[in-house]
Amino acid sequence: LIQFSIIICFVLILDVTINESNFFLLDKLLENIYFRYFFSIFCLLILINGSNFIDGLNGLLLGYFSLIISVILYLNTFLNFGIEKNMLVLLLLSLIYLFILNINNKLFMGDSGSYTLGLICGFFLIKLYEFNDEISPYFIVLLLWYPCFENLFSIIRKFSFKKSPINADNNHLHQLVYYYLKKKIIITKLNINNLSSFLIILYNLFVFILSLNYLSNSQFQIIMVLVNIIIYLIVYFRLFTFKYRINSSY
Repeated sequence: LIQFSIIICFVLILDVTINESNFFLLDKLLENIYFRYFFSIFCLLILINGSNFIDGLNGLLLGYFSLIISVILYLNTFLNFGIEKNMLVLLLLSLIYLFILNINNKLFMGDSGSYTLGLICGFFLIKLYEFNDEISPYFIVLLLWYPCFENLFSIIRKFSFKKSPINADNNHLHQLVYYYLKKKIIITKLNINNLSSFLIILYNLFVFILSLNYLSNSQFQIIMVLVNIIIYLIVYFRLFTFKYRINSSY
């Protein structure tokens, strides 16, 4: 309820709305101002909670959103999108500094940090598309696919096991990656923690670099989103099976 109230105020006061999606039926609905506000609030809630979900390993949340801010800075520098460059540079440097502290176990973002970071990046990306409609909206979706899909998949997964979606568990993708590496590699827990984060971040770095070459190609961006979801599900179920096969053997 508190989240919902804050996001409503944020959207209404700053007029942060998603005005089009390049999908005919949704765009017709977005012509209605009340639905536009509802849809924008819904998307931001999915994003900020997904951001909190991926904040389960050192460096993962900060590393992922550092990539997103880097992409925004790159586009703003070379394509002149009109966003204040110094603000982006300061934000990126701050995230890198926090990232270094985080991977060394000196700082943790927590709920307030992950919610705030997700909201800031959501705001930047909505405004980026609002003033630069030559970018495919699905490129924005691609940048945020991981935390958003992590949230939606976790809700579906918990419902399928007859659990409340608000109850925490240790079966998120990054936690399964960590468990797998812990069983396969003999190094310290902190190093396994960081390695798990780096693998996920590097994968998304590759995806972002590839997709930057097709900024206005919605078909390519949609395919990339679907490919990422398929890869996520394949990796997830293989790691999930590995974890419970190991546990059942004890």
